Amino acid sequence: MATVFERAAAELTAARVALSDAHKLQLYGLFKQATAGDCAAEAPSAFRPVERAKWTSWHQESGTSQQGAERQYVQLVQRLLPGFQATGQEQTMAGPPRQKMEAAGPRPQAQRRSSWLLSWLALGGAALVFAVKLLLPPDEATQLQKLSPLLWFALGCSIVVLLRSKSLPWPEGLRWSSTARARGRRRRRRAPVESELSAFLRKHGIQLDRHGITGPRVVLTLPVDPDAFQFGDCQATIPYTVEQTADVYYRKFKEPLPDPASRLLASIEVLEERHLEEYGAVFKRRLLRFRNEAPSLIKRFASADFVEYIEDSLLDKQNRVFYVYVKNESFQSLGVLEDFAVYKADADKSHWTHLHQFCRVHITSSSLSFFRSRIESFISNFYCKNAPDARSYHLQRITEEFGE
Repeated sequence: MATVFERAAAELTAARVALSDAHKLQLYGLFKQATAGDCAAEAPSAFRPVERAKWTSWHQESGTSQQGAERQYVQLVQRLLPGFQATGQEQTMAGPPRQKMEAAGPRPQAQRRSSWLLSWLALGGAALVFAVKLLLPPDEATQLQKLSPLLWFALGCSIVVLLRSKSLPWPEGLRWSSTARARGRRRRRRAPVESELSAFLRKHGIQLDRHGITGPRVVLTLPVDPDAFQFGDCQATIPYTVEQTADVYYRKFKEPLPDPASRLLASIEVLEERHLEEYGAVFKRRLLRFRNEAPSLIKRFASADFVEYIEDSLLDKQNRVFYVYVKNESFQSLGVLEDFAVYKADADKSHWTHLHQFCRVHITSSSLSFFRSRIESFISNFYCKNAPDARSYHLQRITEEFGE
């Protein structure tokens, strides 16, 4: 019998026929009874309709022997798959043991009747208590108020008994439509696993451009901030290659610091460096520490001796683009100051470099709102005065390295 049972299960799986929900549950219950025996697991909660329906189908077969379950399974497969034929000996073995089936039938029915009776008695008791409370005169109802905790306890016990009885009927359409929705929700929750490289790019604001000249390329982007005040926009040409410009950029300040060209710069520390071999690029993060010589108006709110900035740079060697993004690390609760520059090969002279640079500030502290315009004016004037000197010094250092 085991052979024909296994063959029936295999052919049913291979046939991929459309089965009704009732047939699916019946096949599941018989298969579990034939392979695992009587159901010993606790019934799932009423709030899990799929697992509960499977458990009920399996539990209804309790008391059926392994051969009896296999025989019923084979007979059901023969009705569902007309093309499935058992051998003569297998057909004889697949004959239904009616006496055993009839003897085993009343047991699940008795269990269902007892669970129904228990659940309805619990509900009836709770309803009776509510009715008595509502129909009593007001003066007697006040005295009955002392029994409210007992009433709520009885109601809670009734609900628990009802749920644990597993006797709530579930319509077929509701049961399987709920299953479909649950599966859909599970699919939506299953988010794709992010690779370590993708997490690194996202963390540092690096995006992938799929339309690069030589394939996908990395782009260092400026975060979107519609409330920021932008100023100091500059377009310039450097008569040296992008590679030369980027190489000198990291070494433009002479050691030991401070460099006379930037007397406020106290130290530079490399925090992170990573070679992105997949895209032919190099990312570097540095910490720049400056002495704080802000005017008294600003020092009232930012009184530290040093101000720290984080500098992120990305050199795209394949596409010959160099990005530099500088942002204040200190006093971000007061405001955010950002400088962004893009060095790329000049469109007309590929051995030259085209520079686009600008700065922006966003005052985030409400305590500075009254001085916002004055602070923005001071920062923009200071930047527009010193940024050209910084660019000129960078060009001077490139000339010192590579000549005229």
